[in-house]
Amino acid sequence: MIKNFIHRLYSWYGAKTVWAIFAILVIIVIVGLTRSGDDAEKIPTEVLPLVEMTTAASLETEDTLQLIGIARSTSQAQLVAETTGRVVRVPVRLGETVSAGTVIAELENAAERAALLQAQGIYEAAQANSAQGEVTLNEADINLSRVKNTAISTHATAYNTVNGIVRTNLDQFFSNPDGQIVGLRIGGRGYTMELNTARRQLQQSLPNWQNSASTLSQEDDLTTALTQAESYTRDVLKMTETFIAIFSDSNQNETEAETRRQIQELTTARATLLSTLDRLQGAKTELRNAAEAVRRSGIVAGGQSAQASLAEAQLKQALGTLRAAENNFNKTIIRSPISGQIDQLNIRAGDFVSQSTLVASVINPAALELVTYVNRQHVEKLNIGDSVRVEENATGTISSISPSVDQDSGKIEVRVMVTDAPIKAGDRVRLNFALPRANETADTIIRLPLAAVKFEGLDSYVLGVENNRLTRIDVVTGAIIGNTITISQGLDLDTPFVVDARGKNPGTEVEVINP
Repeated sequence: MIKNFIHRLYSWYGAKTVWAIFAILVIIVIVGLTRSGDDAEKIPTEVLPLVEMTTAASLETEDTLQLIGIARSTSQAQLVAETTGRVVRVPVRLGETVSAGTVIAELENAAERAALLQAQGIYEAAQANSAQGEVTLNEADINLSRVKNTAISTHATAYNTVNGIVRTNLDQFFSNPDGQIVGLRIGGRGYTMELNTARRQLQQSLPNWQNSASTLSQEDDLTTALTQAESYTRDVLKMTETFIAIFSDSNQNETEAETRRQIQELTTARATLLSTLDRLQGAKTELRNAAEAVRRSGIVAGGQSAQASLAEAQLKQALGTLRAAENNFNKTIIRSPISGQIDQLNIRAGDFVSQSTLVASVINPAALELVTYVNRQHVEKLNIGDSVRVEENATGTISSISPSVDQDSGKIEVRVMVTDAPIKAGDRVRLNFALPRANETADTIIRLPLAAVKFEGLDSYVLGVENNRLTRIDVVTGAIIGNTITISQGLDLDTPFVVDARGKNPGTEVEVINP
């Protein structure tokens, strides 16, 4: 039958055509079989999940605080003086472009700077006292003796400072300042009798102070001596301020340059006297604290809790004093709250400004302000001028930190200026604040990213890798700080773990991308 079919093909198409068709069919079959074999060899194998490994020792030394901020537009900032004083520095010019936090002007602040330094010292001392835990009676006695010596030295130094101001800055305006009849050499403008009386009183008070300073010892009532020194200092301060008022509004027979020189010298003397008062008050505070430490250290069994509570209260009190001093000092530094261009500059160095005086104006129609609220324990690590990451690609700058707690949220308002983010007023955006970690000892509690830790009921663990399979490493967790969590047990600094454990389980076969 097949032979008959082939004969018919020969008769219809000829032998050459039939053999050509047969050859083509054979080639098609061979090519098909070859491709089938190749496809069988190309059957895809299973793709393993990729994991990234790291160690606690290689993590960053900063925590990140993630918050939500609400954007609002701001087109102009009116800068006003928050306190009264003389302008000592104006580092910018009209029309200059400034960034958020730039200093526009600085007022005279020698007294505020000294008060801030003293408050910092008191706070650091309170920190040390709180960390110390339990102070022995012997240590407290040694500290009290040291504080008494410091008080005696402060008392003597204050006399030398005040006496020097009287002899150098004030006596030049009196005739016969140490005689029975004291006369004012310049026009008193209604203050003549007051100044003459005050100078005659110094004839008695200064020698008394000098005698006390030369004989004062630890057995004397140092608090009373310091209080008396404060009183003498305030008398001289009042005289100095009276002379400043006379020269600031007078028609003395002096040139304008001479009048400015006298005002400058008296203003410097005033700042020195204020600083002296701060040191005297600080010495009294240290005396009181040292005496209290002696009393507390003598408490017998059962007194440790009371001692710790008192130390904590003193620390809070010192922190409050420090915050007040910082606030007073910051009032003398006028900063731009936004980035923009200065379109008004109404002051120059040497001007005297009153509280609420308009100092300058900064405009930036394109600027946006982000408002968020931060817990008190975190806000202490933030500073005006710090950089803030906005969303993923933009950056901003902290322009202001509220000195008080918001009544509604119980947190502190922080404002961030941003100019390069594609956001609009009213948008809610993610803010990432970098929080520096405090210096820690060798027993530092390890901190890991939250994404690295998995939880099962009351248990927690991280994932390691052995023989390309995920393994469970049980850990003991602690506080959550920002986007990190503390690990107190179960993991050391050099143990590798999976950076992101979300969606992964022990026993899964994986491929490590950074072995």
